[in-house]
Amino acid sequence: HEGRAEITAVRHQTSDSVTLALRPNGNWQGFQAGQFVRLTVEINGVRQTRCYSPANSAHTRDDGIELTVKAHPTGYVSRFLRDKARAGMIVTLSQADGSFALPAHRPPRILLISAGSGITPMMSMLRTLCDESHTGRITFLHYSSAAKDLIYAGELATIAGRYPNVELLRAFVEPGQGGELQGLFQREQISGAVPDYTEAATFLCGPPAM
Repeated sequence: HEGRAEITAVRHQTSDSVTLALRPNGNWQGFQAGQFVRLTVEINGVRQTRCYSPANSAHTRDDGIELTVKAHPTGYVSRFLRDKARAGMIVTLSQADGSFALPAHRPPRILLISAGSGITPMMSMLRTLCDESHTGRITFLHYSSAAKDLIYAGELATIAGRYPNVELLRAFVEPGQGGELQGLFQREQISGAVPDYTEAATFLCGPPAM
């Protein structure tokens, strides 16, 4: 009765992250965009469990799941997945959990704000809304240190170019990175970049400092 999944593909979008494509067994019941799962792997004979948010659309046709893990310097499991994850590995997968998710009635104005690995539930929300042909305005605002650290950079640019209702704002801490904004998350910046932010249904995911 346990939920398990096979890793079917591994790719590295940035030097400190890994994106895993997984094929769950029939015991797994799917997820809502924004929720998280508990992933369990065995490392040196010991089972280790961590929480990760699926990044794929909730409408994925093959019922697969995509997890993107950012490896932290002291992250035991995240570094193992980045360095050792291979196609064919079997992992344990909990049912999806968490109330951080798109509401059943999609808001007409949506603001998605993320930093670091917080981009994963936001990608799931954005991909899900695009698959639903959502026509409401969406602003996707992501913070990272530099352009090379932006996970899903190419896909985000493609989505923003394809869907006229999607606005992409990239904020980089380092100067000269070509983003629409520079610096860290702050009230004055939001007020200038997203003047109607108080009218938007806002979802935010990022590190504690944010």
